[in-house]
Amino acid sequence: MTDNEENVVSLRAFIAERFRHVDAKLDRAIEDIGDVRKRLGSLETQVASLGTDIAHLRGEMAHMRTDFVRIEHRIDSVDVRLGHIEKFLDHVKV
Repeated sequence: MTDNEENVVSLRAFIAERFRHVDAKLDRAIEDIGDVRKRLGSLETQVASLGTDIAHLRGEMAHMRTDFVRIEHRIDSVDVRLGHIEKFLDHVKV
């Protein structure tokens, strides 16, 4: 075999080895992308769930505001009645 033929054989072997190396890296990258996609899908599900939870909490807070307003009106009503009682007792003075 001539030097030129040996160089071609060596170059082909080198190129084949590099391709195997690149192929292995590509396989790992594809596997990693698959893992990332799974994790991203899980995160999307969790974010959607959080959106539902937030909507539920907003509804609960609206109910609580309504309850607080109703309680505030009741307290105002009691306060008015106590004011009437105080006026009555001031006039009675036993």
